[in-house]
Amino acid sequence: MTARWRSHAVAVVATIGTAVVVGCVLVLLVRGRSLDVLYGLWIVLNGPSAVLGLWFGALVLHRSPRHGAGRILVTMGVLNAAHVLAATLADAALVATGIRRPLFEQHGLVPAELPMVAAAPLLVMNVLWVPVALLAVLLLAYFPDGTLRGPRWRWIRITATAGGCILMTAMAIDAWPTVDWADPADAPPVLAPLLLVGGVLALATALGGMVSFVLRWRDSRATRRRFEAVGGALIVFALVAILTYPWPHIWTPLVHVGLGIVLAVYGIAITRFRLHEVEPVLGKGALAVAISVLAIVVYLVVVVGVGRLIGAQTNSPVLPLVAVALVALLVEPARRLLRRGLDRMLYGDVTDRGEVISRLTDLAPERPTAADVAELVLRASGSSRAEVDVGGGPATVAGTDAPGAPLARAAVGDAGEIRIYAHAVADLRPGAQQLLDDVARLLFLVLDNERLTTRLEGELARTRDSRQRIVEAQDAARRGLERDLHDGAQAQLIAIRMHLGELLRRDRSVDVEAALTDLVVEVESAIRQLRTLARGLHPPVLEESGVAAAVHAHVRDAALPVTIEATGSARYPRAIEGAAYLACLEALQNALRHAGADTITVAVDSRDDELSLSIVDDGHGFDPDRVPRSGLDGLADRVNALGGQTEVSSAVGHGTQVRITIPVTGRSQPDTAER
Repeated sequence: MTARWRSHAVAVVATIGTAVVVGCVLVLLVRGRSLDVLYGLWIVLNGPSAVLGLWFGALVLHRSPRHGAGRILVTMGVLNAAHVLAATLADAALVATGIRRPLFEQHGLVPAELPMVAAAPLLVMNVLWVPVALLAVLLLAYFPDGTLRGPRWRWIRITATAGGCILMTAMAIDAWPTVDWADPADAPPVLAPLLLVGGVLALATALGGMVSFVLRWRDSRATRRRFEAVGGALIVFALVAILTYPWPHIWTPLVHVGLGIVLAVYGIAITRFRLHEVEPVLGKGALAVAISVLAIVVYLVVVVGVGRLIGAQTNSPVLPLVAVALVALLVEPARRLLRRGLDRMLYGDVTDRGEVISRLTDLAPERPTAADVAELVLRASGSSRAEVDVGGGPATVAGTDAPGAPLARAAVGDAGEIRIYAHAVADLRPGAQQLLDDVARLLFLVLDNERLTTRLEGELARTRDSRQRIVEAQDAARRGLERDLHDGAQAQLIAIRMHLGELLRRDRSVDVEAALTDLVVEVESAIRQLRTLARGLHPPVLEESGVAAAVHAHVRDAALPVTIEATGSARYPRAIEGAAYLACLEALQNALRHAGADTITVAVDSRDDELSLSIVDDGHGFDPDRVPRSGLDGLADRVNALGGQTEVSSAVGHGTQVRITIPVTGRSQPDTAER
């Protein structure tokens, strides 16, 4: 069966159930049965509960055909309607046997002494209240989205089903048409264990539903008000129904009132908190009823009231015409006033633009969801539909289907748009466009702040990674320096010491002149290695002449021709020049080792407010999207530590360019004495 046919079938069931309830009540009233009789037959409770449950459930299933709460409400409505029918039949049979008192006064009623036409419906009445009560409790576990909280909560359905079956069996035994005992003490022994086990399972169902509800309430934020209203009423009803069950004279009226309150609160929550998106139907229906009542009141006041005051006959043609004219004049302003009143009562509408902004501001620290924004805009603008389209995904919708093109819209920066729909411009409240503009600006600020926060968090993460790499690079540099000293200058100095020891022993077999010549060569080699290490750390020429001269001195012995182009003569603090020099050397090493270039050009631009270097090679290049540039991380870390930037541009077959820029605005330049 398709969703459309299921919706029609539920509507037919609701219509039949309503007709059964109304027909039974009319039959009882026509037969002259008093309110006490209707109370004793539970029709005062089950009649309105049946109608409300049937139609609330039908509306919910119309919007969401598989909604668990809708199915529970429809089932409760059908069972209550069946209870009303059984009660009406039982009352007719009891009256036929001469019993006209209300049913709650028949304490000594024995089913075996009654005709079957009275005992059978009494049996049905005694059984049907059990599933209705358990379904009302089970509604807690399915609140508010119509599903259980998770697979681990399926046991609630099992305990409800098992407890209901056991209790219905006990109730059937207690009211079976052949039962011939009036005193409960004469009941069969099996009845007490059945009531105990069924009651325990029903209690477990109620407690499980309450726990599930409390956990959902704890996890919710924007929907807590609907939990507080409906959930609170359901919990109170469940506790009262369970705790007062041993005392029937208390339990009966409390359950009468309690279940009615639960259904009333549930109906208000459906509209006020947009629980199942059926409030447009209810709102329109309530408005139509209110307009009809207004027309009737005006007619009665003018035709009957004024007619009696002036002594005119009610069949006078003047007064009805006056009444019709007044209704025609008052219907539009009354419609607007009634709509605002109903919106305030049912939907909790906010009509003040400042209140909407205040609510969104309160939600700003946690970022208001698109659903929050759409709901507030819908209620404050008087529209029938609101759409919030941000983030590139599908638009978030609140309200009914769009009646046409949007009547007002506002851009949320470049991130999206807010749109509202209505059947006519007159339906929108004054200032609706201004409201949209204000909400769009605030939402843009919230989204922009979120983007900035995300960007800042990313920068902080990159800074932490950069610092870690700097520490690792410094440690690696120290180990490399130790290795170079150990394998180079230190080894040569040890060899010199050994040669000097041989000379001191004045071994005649040693040629002193040749030994001294070798020592001079070894000392010069050690000196060159030490100078090379010193130039790699911080060459003297960098202190004396700047970055361009230091790079020029370093590339004299390079394997490839390196061209140095220097612009400007500004000098900078040691930290800046040292970082720029080392970064340039690292870029040169990458080009010499990996680029496969023929020539390399280094451009040093020493301006007053910025130091920039450009290292360009004509090598084979690479695709930056495919080849990782982790080899340049150390270079970028040095530059970023001083607030600079590193840009790498390359293409396959077109060489590579590394551009380093370090700002020096606000930095004092060292004087000559400092150097």
